[in-house]
Amino acid sequence: MMGAYRFKHFERSLGIAKNTLTSRLNELVAHGILDKGRAKDGSSYDEYRLTQKGRELAPVLMALAQWGDKWAEHEDGRTFYFADPKTGEELPRIWPRRENGEELKLGDVLLKKNEALDDPHGVLAKREGTL
Repeated sequence: MMGAYRFKHFERSLGIAKNTLTSRLNELVAHGILDKGRAKDGSSYDEYRLTQKGRELAPVLMALAQWGDKWAEHEDGRTFYFADPKTGEELPRIWPRRENGEELKLGDVLLKKNEALDDPHGVLAKREGTL
């Protein structure tokens, strides 16, 4: 999501063993998060590209990163923030919002079950409610 697409890019930025990286990349490909294919520049290298499924993980990962940056202790202060590339302004934290952008309180978010699902034992109904 941040521009790495070749094995060597991931290896340099993550600093993990090649066999571990290979295994993790293979899992991401197997689960449809990444596609693996020949480099677009015509070289013999393979590249990993996000699928639509992978791109849709961006808000989840951004929310986790924002949470970690807020709650993990940092010796030298804040590590990073997400910004608008045009203005450089910090983006708001990922949080449930109404269509108009108004931030919701956790108690205002309702978890609803899909009525179309077959739930003969009422397991899903027990989970419905506010967060």
